[in-house]
Amino acid sequence: MIKKKLYILPTIAILIIIIFSYYFSYSNRCSDIAVIPITDHIATSPSYDDNGVQRADETTSLEIVKEIRNAEANNKVKAIVFIIDSHGGDGAGSQEVTYALRGVNKPTVSLIRGTGDSASYWIASATNHIFALPISDVGGIGITESYTDNSSQNETNGITFHHLSIGKYKDMFNSNKPLTQDEQNYIMKELQIKNQYLLQGIATDRHLSLARVKALSTGASMSGVEALRNGLIDELGSFKEVENYLSKTLGKDTNICTNSLTE
Repeated sequence: MIKKKLYILPTIAILIIIIFSYYFSYSNRCSDIAVIPITDHIATSPSYDDNGVQRADETTSLEIVKEIRNAEANNKVKAIVFIIDSHGGDGAGSQEVTYALRGVNKPTVSLIRGTGDSASYWIASATNHIFALPISDVGGIGITESYTDNSSQNETNGITFHHLSIGKYKDMFNSNKPLTQDEQNYIMKELQIKNQYLLQGIATDRHLSLARVKALSTGASMSGVEALRNGLIDELGSFKEVENYLSKTLGKDTNICTNSLTE
C-alpha cells in the first residue's frame, strides 16, 4: 500500500504541473491580444438617463481611445483586435478613434460580426486588416442629419410655435418648424464637409481611390462577400481566421479572449 501511494503522488504532481502549464500558457497567449468591443451606438462621451445610469446601448470613443492607449503602452500586448457589431453613430467619435489608431505601432485587426456600418466601418477602415463574415453587413458609407418635422401636425392640433432665438440658424433643427431653403442649403454644405473627411479617411486607410470610395458611398450596406470584392475588407472569416492571421503575423500561437464580450 505504501509503494502504491508513493507511485500515485508523483503522478498527481505531474498532472497538476501539466494542467497549470497549459493554463498559464493559454493565459499568456490570450493576454498577448487586446480585445476592444465596439457595439451598438457610437458616441463621443457617455450619456445618462434620468436616474444617472449610463446608457448600456452605446460605445464611447472616450473609452475606446483609452483602451487603445493602454494596449499600446502595455509591452505584453502584441496586437489589438476590434470586435465590431454596430450600425454606427457619431462621426466625430469615430474620427477621434481613427486619429488614435494612427499612433499605434502594433498590428490592429477588425472583425465585423453582424454589422459594421457607417461610423463603425470608419473605425474598422483605420485598422491594418479587416475580417467579416460572408453575410455580415458592411459599409453603409454616408452622412445623415435627418429629423422629423412636426409643424403640420402641430397646426392641426392647434399648437403654435413661437420663434424666440438669437442666431440665424439657431432653431433650424427644431422639429416644431419646417426648414427654410437657406437652412437646408447650410446643412447640406456642412454634411458635404463631414462626408469628405469620411470618404478621404476610408480611401487613405484602405488604399483605395477617392473616386472608388465615392462610388461605394450610397449609404447602403453590403454583404461581406461584396465588401471583399469591393476592397472594403481583406478576408472572410471569424474568430479562428483572425487568430490564424495573427499567429502568422506575430510568429506565435495566439488566442482571442472573448470573456469581455459577454460581461
